[in-house]
Amino acid sequence: GLNSWNTTRTGGRNIIGGLFLGGNFWSDYNGTDTNRDGIGDTQLPYNSRGNISIGGDFAPLVIPKLSCGSIIRLNTTLTSDILDCTQTALKIGADNIVLDCNGHVVDGIENKNSYLGTYGIFNERYDNITVKNCMVKDFERGIYFYDHANNGNVINNTLNNNTLGITVSFRSNYTNIINNTANNNGAGIYVSNSHTLIISFNTLDNNGDGIYSSFTLNSIIVNNTASFNSDSGYHLQEINANNLLINNTASFNSYGFLIMANSNN
Repeated sequence: GLNSWNTTRTGGRNIIGGLFLGGNFWSDYNGTDTNRDGIGDTQLPYNSRGNISIGGDFAPLVIPKLSCGSIIRLNTTLTSDILDCTQTALKIGADNIVLDCNGHVVDGIENKNSYLGTYGIFNERYDNITVKNCMVKDFERGIYFYDHANNGNVINNTLNNNTLGITVSFRSNYTNIINNTANNNGAGIYVSNSHTLIISFNTLDNNGDGIYSSFTLNSIIVNNTASFNSDSGYHLQEINANNLLINNTASFNSYGFLIMANSNN
């Protein structure tokens, strides 16, 4: 009979989670996806190294290779470091995504004068996003959830030498920040204008502030450790209300707990 190897490129979730329908996914296809749409653009039609005798796949599916400036639109596990980014390194581009860096580094430029406006991993307005197992360093903001980026998870990451390590701000609610390590940042964790956060089991050493919170409501800050921070271990500034601080440890900071203009915490 006649086999059909591909269909016309159209919008729709494909078998490997990409955003366009096309052909098949071939584990041995080593062509190039030049426009990063998840469909191969070279070595066409792909004939499976000669196993397809007539024609072939004109739209082989590929998992896009990531580099500085890549947009993440499907569940992704890094297989290599992303280094020396002079702009935002990785940007989330769809809801319901898991980004697992698998221990790899996402790296900016060490010159602090070049930090402004650079983000390691940036999520603006997408919901149900998990970022885990990343080592992010040398950005203005290492991991940044912004503008109604709700129901997120920031888990088991390491943030070094950023102006702000982890940022959750502008009504990015119901976010969990768990088991992260932040060293040598202006603030290890910075949360603002959001509610119903869980911040727990984080280690925050040698930053300016370990945790800095402003205009944060109905959140739980529990079982964190903050040491050797030059300003405060835990700094609640402006209006913070109805938050619970439970079983947190502060040692060798300028201020252990600095709580200002707050109520019912």
